[in-house]
Amino acid sequence: MNILKKEIKTHTKSLILWILGIACLTIGGMTKFTGISAMDPESLNAMMNSIPKELMAMFGMADGVNVASISGYFSILAAYMLLCACIYAITLGLSAVNREIVDKTAEFLFTKPCTRNFIHTIKIISCYIPLIIFSIVSYLLSLISVLITKGGSDILNEVLLYNISIFIVASLFFSVSILIATIFKKTEKGSLVANMLFLVTFMIGVLVDILENSELLRYFSPLKYFMYHDISNNTLQFSFIALSIIIIIGSISASFYFFKKKEIV
Repeated sequence: MNILKKEIKTHTKSLILWILGIACLTIGGMTKFTGISAMDPESLNAMMNSIPKELMAMFGMADGVNVASISGYFSILAAYMLLCACIYAITLGLSAVNREIVDKTAEFLFTKPCTRNFIHTIKIISCYIPLIIFSIVSYLLSLISVLITKGGSDILNEVLLYNISIFIVASLFFSVSILIATIFKKTEKGSLVANMLFLVTFMIGVLVDILENSELLRYFSPLKYFMYHDISNNTLQFSFIALSIIIIIGSISASFYFFKKKEIV
């Protein structure tokens, strides 16, 4: 228990900074909707349609999003919330394995009378708890941001589904990052691979928005597992929920095998 408390404490400062960042994104972003909603919807959508589809896709707006509606506008904010959550999750996942190596504190931790499996479990839990807290606070901030906006009470269920989907995808990247960190001996290489994987999935997600008949590509981009046209209909595709759970469980389970063999000094 002392190890768990100590590990959680090390993530407190970064958690606060990430929460402040997501607060600025959600509440600050929704305050701008007042100005946008005052514009003529047809003129606004015409202007958005004049922007190249490729550029729109880069900013998460190539999925038939009506930015003049609060539902469409929030979906854009949710896309950025997803990116923030996944980046934070990757950071936590890598930290769960690499922090002792980077901070040169492995001798302190691994001289305790605990098995490697126990230590690995504690470190996963200690890094997952901040992600859970971040997700809960993000949801609460999302609620506040829409409730202080005219018409926000109409999309409360969508807000819930967006935040559930963000938590699922962030958990996926968290678990995959842990696996990657245990596989590679050098922390720099593991970090590079994890971040490159995120970048590749992001680019595949852009292709999903650009290309027609891109349903198959969605399976290779967790960022597109839960899209606007599904959530706006108050649904989350079960196939992607199941796939995410399989990846999470598989990655965490495999990480225990590689962690036993990893040289930590």
